[in-house]
Amino acid sequence: MPYLIFEDSLRVDLLPLTFSRPSFLLRMGILTSKQRWEKVVGERCYPLAYTYLQALFSDTLKAGTYTCINGRLLPSQELLQLSKELAPGKYYTDAKGNILLASIPLNNDRLPSDGLITRAYLESMDYQEVLTAISPSIVSSLSDIFSLNRAFIHFDFELITSNRKSQGISDPHTRIYAKDNLFVEEGAQVKAAIIN
Repeated sequence: MPYLIFEDSLRVDLLPLTFSRPSFLLRMGILTSKQRWEKVVGERCYPLAYTYLQALFSDTLKAGTYTCINGRLLPSQELLQLSKELAPGKYYTDAKGNILLASIPLNNDRLPSDGLITRAYLESMDYQEVLTAISPSIVSSLSDIFSLNRAFIHFDFELITSNRKSQGISDPHTRIYAKDNLFVEEGAQVKAAIIN
């Protein structure tokens, strides 16, 4: 089942940043939420943006059932497992009422008119809400972009560097602190530097 990354009505809590781009394209940590989810699921995530941003950031969707992911979520094993268990006609929410995941049959005629997947939109299609016990990391305000940044950076670093080997630094004039938090791409040249 293809993946779709969406915005919900809480995009307004991330204004003014979401005036010019969807919430899932805000860079938090090393990656954007869209890039992060694409690496985790191993597939392309089709974007669905708010009305006036659709021409720039949304794609034409092929008819079919999509696993829809809230673009403000930090991926986790629990969410990935939920996405695999997701049945058509259902959507998952957390204890705070955030829509986490939904399985929605979409085509370009059945898209929400404003581009937002909201509780009202899902209820108008007679979808059943399933409350989950998990408490995912979700960006709910501008301050979360900064307070959750450490978690996003650690998650992204592991995601990008897993199953890869860092190139060593042999320059005697370079000082490195916290070597376990450093990844040097092949071909990079580091000379007379302090890395902390």
